[in-house]
Amino acid sequence: MTVRRTSTTLQRTSSKRRRRSLFLWGAIAVCAVAALTFGIVGYADYYATRTEESGGRGFFGHAYDSVRLFFGDASVDETLPRALRLARTLAFLSWSAAAVKGLFTLAGRRLERLRCRLYRDHAVVCGLGRQGLQLVDDLLEQGLRAIAIEIDPDNAHINRVRAAGLPVLIGDAADVQMLGDASAKHARFIFAVAGDDKSNIEIAAKAFELRSDGAATSSPQRCAVNIEDAELSALFSGRPLFRAPTDGFDAHIFDVNRLAARVLLDRHPPDRAQQVHGPDDPPASILVFGTEMLAHEVITQIARMGHYGNRQKPIVRLITSEDDSLAKVVERRRAILLNFLDLEVSTHDFEILLTNDDALEEVVSRRSPKLVYTCLSSAVASLRLVAGLRRIGATEGKKVVVCAADRSDFALLGPGPGESGDLGYVLFDVMRETCTVENVMREGLDDVARAIHEDYVARQTGLGQSAETNHSLAPWRALPEVLRDANRHQADYLAVKLRVLGYDPPDNPPPEELRLSDAELELVAELEHRRWLAEKQLAGWRHTSGPKDAAKRRAPTIVEWDALTDEEKEKDRDTAQQLPRLVAIKLGNRNESTEKV
Repeated sequence: MTVRRTSTTLQRTSSKRRRRSLFLWGAIAVCAVAALTFGIVGYADYYATRTEESGGRGFFGHAYDSVRLFFGDASVDETLPRALRLARTLAFLSWSAAAVKGLFTLAGRRLERLRCRLYRDHAVVCGLGRQGLQLVDDLLEQGLRAIAIEIDPDNAHINRVRAAGLPVLIGDAADVQMLGDASAKHARFIFAVAGDDKSNIEIAAKAFELRSDGAATSSPQRCAVNIEDAELSALFSGRPLFRAPTDGFDAHIFDVNRLAARVLLDRHPPDRAQQVHGPDDPPASILVFGTEMLAHEVITQIARMGHYGNRQKPIVRLITSEDDSLAKVVERRRAILLNFLDLEVSTHDFEILLTNDDALEEVVSRRSPKLVYTCLSSAVASLRLVAGLRRIGATEGKKVVVCAADRSDFALLGPGPGESGDLGYVLFDVMRETCTVENVMREGLDDVARAIHEDYVARQTGLGQSAETNHSLAPWRALPEVLRDANRHQADYLAVKLRVLGYDPPDNPPPEELRLSDAELELVAELEHRRWLAEKQLAGWRHTSGPKDAAKRRAPTIVEWDALTDEEKEKDRDTAQQLPRLVAIKLGNRNESTEKV
């Protein structure tokens, strides 16, 4: 994952272009003022020797005549004072420069649209909300060409993006003509991040329609579609558009909150905040203050990845608002989450917690958390909460991570993303850390996930299976998205496995020749099964005593490690044997990413 800068490329680029534009207009203005000044002086000299023609002209008369110079209307003879000749030249230059600049501005939008049709191997960002703006910034930072499409002509981000040199087309990105104007057929990436899920799905469908219309390509176009509604996401993930890629088009669904939770736990994992990998270590203890859906996704990600060497369930307590729907969402999944978490959900009046230190101390002290995540809707509420935690001494010996999605909040929150300063907390910039090309398109993660899949295919092929008898053995590009996600979850868990073994790169990397003892191999295999079990149960799979039935999401292996057959345990041990090679791939990707500073 890429290390982010404090100031954005978009800000720097647009500032440079804005300065150049201001300089040009400033030069035109200086030229015009000089023309007026020399004109007044020149006319004063001219009429001083021709009193019979002056008609009693004073300063304002000379100023009026000077203004007429800009329109080529100067009724004087050929014997002009030097100042007046200079004024006429400067007036012509300033008027011409302003006219040319104005014409380019007026014609620029039409030229921009025509120029966009010539783009190739670029990115199309559909929607300039917070997600789209951040993606534009990351594309600029990587030096990738991009075109933005925005339906709202009054969107405040349009001028900012144009000032950075990127074309912005005004219109509906779900319209085939608009996508054609953006040369979407020839784009490398399509980002559907418009205002609502329905529009994003329509954009993906139209992009696929364009791409399928005789496009000859050497690699598929990759399309990331933001769908926030979990039920809608589950419904459409099984549709042909998203189920498996074609030769020319590869679309997948992502949700910013879910992706942010994954990045958050990669940056600030619970097992880095306290010791949880020794057999006698206590369980991870985590407190989540949340009024946003991000809090739900954080809890789900802890259930998915929180399988540590102490073999104990993490203790997670969610503190949410009394009038918030988040508690209901978590409660609906409570039965599944309890398989992997010691979970408690409490609703409180947040105004009381933020103003009454005794009430806040009672909430915090019940489980003595070592890690606190705050996922609140405003920076002011986060500041008040952290201030309260500091007053009651709850930040001592604990890590507090404040999640913020709006850049306007950062001035209030103080330190830059990833920095704690002396304020007692670390700031996690949700949009900037999450909405990058690498994360949204899963570029680095997919390298590891693909290697995991290739190892699986090699093992199963060696046992006599084939893609005809086992659809999971299809090549990566033809693999259904749900199976690709399964490999990605396993790739995410590699960092936890390394910390179980006592390594935590980049500060404490594993040796180049990583070797696992028999005991370590058994532990890693057991934890991998536990992670896989969580992944499956969170996706709705259940145990059956009969054969596996993918359509009904039933499998005989949905059991604890001790209940597995030796044959199934051996599969997990085979997976654990691949850990050194997968770690080498993962660390290679991370080293490349950290160079993008």
